[in-house]
Amino acid sequence: MSDVPPLRVQSASRGPAKARDLERDSMDALRRMQADDVDPPSTAFLIFVEVMKWGGLFFVLYVLLRFLLSAAS
Repeated sequence: MSDVPPLRVQSASRGPAKARDLERDSMDALRRMQADDVDPPSTAFLIFVEVMKWGGLFFVLYVLLRFLLSAAS
């Protein structure tokens, strides 16, 4: 499995993180996940767990949707 750095998302006091709370490193990790052919379901799960720690539900749904769309094509 490829090394995925932990996502750095500012914690939200209420509700899920907003898109502006995500840092560039988080988006780079998403791009790397899509480029890797090595065990993508596990990588998606690791990103899911890291984002849930910070309350980024919107980002989690986005990652899962992108993963499902890429798997379907």
